Amino acid sequence: MLSQDQQDFLEQNRPHYDTLIKADFLTNLGYQVKEELLNTARVFAPAYQANLWCGPCVCDLVKFVYTQYDKWLLAQPKELPADVQRATFPKHDKPEIAKKKRKNPNKNG
Repeated sequence: MLSQDQQDFLEQNRPHYDTLIKADFLTNLGYQVKEELLNTARVFAPAYQANLWCGPCVCDLVKFVYTQYDKWLLAQPKELPADVQRATFPKHDKPEIAKKKRKNPNKNG
């Protein structure tokens, strides 16, 4: 769904999203970055529209893209490094343990 270039772009520009969430403002977000964010938003929602000259619209765009990206990341299967193998353990059937009647030492008789 997302190309490696798009993923790299989103990771490279994540500080903009972090600042927006933590401090509630955006700075130094160039027009080319806004265009690429809009193109990426359209990967998640093809009909997505945003006015790139409108500050609140761009904030909504950034929040939308990174919310969708984080959901996408969580849905990706986790890959193990090539030199790591998953451990497998044999299944053993549990043996039946015979229950013996014990005399209760506290009872008389």
